[in-house]
Amino acid sequence: TVISTVKDPVLGNCITIDHGNGITTMYQALGSMKVDPGVTVAQGEVIGTSGTSLINPELKSYVHFEVRKDKVATNPETVLEVALADLID
Repeated sequence: TVISTVKDPVLGNCITIDHGNGITTMYQALGSMKVDPGVTVAQGEVIGTSGTSLINPELKSYVHFEVRKDKVATNPETVLEVALADLID
């Protein structure tokens, strides 16, 4: 479920999604946002487009991706490994 869509003055367009079980993902520096708060999204659905942040606008288009577990920034590999293992089983 999309928790928030924010136009941050430094990071640019930001989307936060709640995946349940204390897991949230954040997508920052987006060029555009294609979802609204409160909407449930599915895996593979387009939520936004890549863009640039205001911190360093000279960078080419990108998306900053962040995973949080119980509100603490977490190495995405640990969460993604579990998710991928569930898909394979």
